[in-house]
Amino acid sequence: MLAQREEKEIDYLQPFLEQLNIGDTKGAKLTRDQALKLRDDCLSDFKQRLVDRANLIQARFDKVRISQKFKTLLWLLLAFRGRR
Repeated sequence: MLAQREEKEIDYLQPFLEQLNIGDTKGAKLTRDQALKLRDDCLSDFKQRLVDRANLIQARFDKVRISQKFKTLLWLLLAFRGRR
């Protein structure tokens, strides 16, 4: 039987609103400048997360590629020795 997870309501804007000194997100009134800053901060954070994720994926790919090159060279070496 699968355990049921409780769904928690997550407010993704809370950390960004705290930076603007707006603690209560329910019914908070933002000025136009605050809303634009909030948008820019969220987009900037999202872009940075994408870059970090891409860098992690690239690092893992490079590690696998190097390992594969080593295995290929080892296989060629063993195959060449077998011909002699």
